[in-house]
Amino acid sequence: MPKKQRAEDQISPVQRAKLNKLCDAGYELTDLCERYGIGIDSAGLIIAEANAQRRSAAKVRDTITESYRTWLRRC
Repeated sequence: MPKKQRAEDQISPVQRAKLNKLCDAGYELTDLCERYGIGIDSAGLIIAEANAQRRSAAKVRDTITESYRTWLRRC
């Protein structure tokens, strides 16, 4: 008997991206949960994960920018 998947694992990466995009656009989370057939907790976890990835990417960009500025000063 196969294991049950968590609700946030049942939607595809494309659906995850669309969920995040619609949430950022101002759609109500409860409406999005109904559309994708997932619970509010699962949607919250998906959105929190996407926000964490964005913050991580921003930190990396800042680090690269600072490293580049330091390199330019040395030249």
